Amino acid sequence: MPAQAQDDLPRLLQGADRCDADTSGIPDTDTCGGIYAALIRHYGGYAQFRVAAVERLHQTATRCDADTSGVPDADTCVPAYARLINAYGSYSAYLSAADARKPTN
Repeated sequence: MPAQAQDDLPRLLQGADRCDADTSGIPDTDTCGGIYAALIRHYGGYAQFRVAAVERLHQTATRCDADTSGVPDADTCVPAYARLINAYGSYSAYLSAADARKPTN
């Protein structure tokens, strides 16, 4: 992968996070569509992009779960949990996947 493409990844991921967080119901399709297309190209296809996106959501949810402040960041945690539930198709399926990811002792 060219160095420029790797250097663009954090910027693209931040852009995708902003697009995902848009609750207006009318995201900027020109900007967001271009960002998602670039990410799909970066990961080598939609399926690979989706796997990477779900992995990032799991990482965010893990950070949210570990928050001991009693007040997790709702702007970050709530959308991450909602997108994970959507990705798995149901709350129980998400919980099963989350449980399967936990380290065994």
